[in-house]
Amino acid sequence: MKNLLNLKLVALLLSIGLFTTSCKEDDDPGTPTPIGNTEYNGQKYTIKNGYYAVGDGIKLYGNANTHHLDFLFITDGTPQFSNDGDITSMKDGKIAILGATISPDGASFKPGTFEYTNMAADVNLTPAQVEAKYKNKAFFYESIVRMDTDGDNNWEEEADMKIVGGTIKVTGALPVINTEYNLTLDNGKTIKGSYGGTFNKLNLDLSEEGE
Repeated sequence: MKNLLNLKLVALLLSIGLFTTSCKEDDDPGTPTPIGNTEYNGQKYTIKNGYYAVGDGIKLYGNANTHHLDFLFITDGTPQFSNDGDITSMKDGKIAILGATISPDGASFKPGTFEYTNMAADVNLTPAQVEAKYKNKAFFYESIVRMDTDGDNNWEEEADMKIVGGTIKVTGALPVINTEYNLTLDNGKTIKGSYGGTFNKLNLDLSEEGE
């Protein structure tokens, strides 16, 4: 089961600061208007921006890549990035959701319904058990929600809320996709909503210290 836990990408999943800075292209007149809404703890938010980052193929069993790890990031604001990729402020934003999706294809992202799975619980499974559990399965793991709880636009001081259950449904083809999500957080509360439109591509830094 070591293949599941020795991926350099896994260490990056716990922070929104895994992205390098990116530039948003001018709006294309033919681009569909983004539509999104989210509800959490009795509050409603209108999602305005979506981003994606292409990860890498991963091997959960066997001798070849079986799945592909990618990242979806949506927010009701416009993020500002530091030189090292951290989100330092969010103009007019209050909420951000980062989903680490794992598609059943070692070559690229595939749309589908991704179900939360706690991969840390699989360390004692045999290769045959891992294959039986994950073959042709789309899922997500180590995903987070971050909120500007005090309204000061300082997102570096905010703590992440881990997603520990639920589903993320993705239809369409990148960069134009629709997402629907119903998620359970580690505080016992739920967040649900949808967002559809053109997602902006972010560059993912896969470098690992010590290599």
